[in-house]
Amino acid sequence: MEPFAVADAVADRTDTDHRAAPEWIAATCGAVRAVRGMVAALGGDGSGAERGRRS
Repeated sequence: MEPFAVADAVADRTDTDHRAAPEWIAATCGAVRAVRGMVAALGGDGSGAERGRRS
């Protein structure tokens, strides 16, 4: 199992800290992806069609 962070869903108090967080995660402990990359990794196509789908 690898921890992950969604880079464009990270917020911080300063722009410098905002950019540093994903860089630190990637360098030390996990994977960093954008929202579209996470959706694809989880098997979605990004269209939002997954919402409301029942198994």
